[in-house]
Amino acid sequence: MRKKSLALATALTLLSTTTLMSDAQAQKGVSLQPLSSWSIKHLNSGQDNAYCALARRYQGDLIMTMAKNSADEISLALDFSQSNFDTGRNYDLVLDPGAGALRSYDMRPASKKAFVVRIGSDPEFMTSLNRTGYLRIE
Repeated sequence: MRKKSLALATALTLLSTTTLMSDAQAQKGVSLQPLSSWSIKHLNSGQDNAYCALARRYQGDLIMTMAKNSADEISLALDFSQSNFDTGRNYDLVLDPGAGALRSYDMRPASKKAFVVRIGSDPEFMTSLNRTGYLRIE
């Protein structure tokens, strides 16, 4: 029962999220529109490493996936299928759901096309995301 409510809470948090892509589109303030509904997956139910993942495709061939494990730790994956990031270099990444919960990261991409951000257990960030329904990424 707890895992179902965990998944539902995460799904409700993300249902109205708008994502801004980096580079030129972010500088223009272009809001990306979703091209799909949320795909929700429960993995390893009943095990210690169980988690729920939500994924959605946006304009510009961006796929955003958010996962939450049973310890309430959050990870966010951003897959830019048309990008070619240098995996040997660090990038500044900002996640801003508004309401004063901006988070900055200095990180390397997980691949030439994707970043995976370990947000961890951050109730302030998730509360802001839920309250604003908005996520700016730069």
